[in-house]
Amino acid sequence: EPYCSLGDLRGLVTQTKDVAEALRVIDVESQKLGVVRTAIVADNLLAKLQYKRLNEGINLEIFDNKSDAVSWLRAKD
Repeated sequence: EPYCSLGDLRGLVTQTKDVAEALRVIDVESQKLGVVRTAIVADNLLAKLQYKRLNEGINLEIFDNKSDAVSWLRAKD
């Protein structure tokens, strides 16, 4: 059954290429397991940009706070 995912990456800094690729693999594999929407809460601008770039093509949004992230996850398309 499809479900949504919420990740809290506050405190995350930009990552090396190898670590960044591992993070992408997690999100790609999550989709295969039924994740249809992923919301990430992050507070570092460069980390946000890197994470968004790595996950192009995935239904993933990045937010500044948990409240906005949860609202997006619960929204009807």
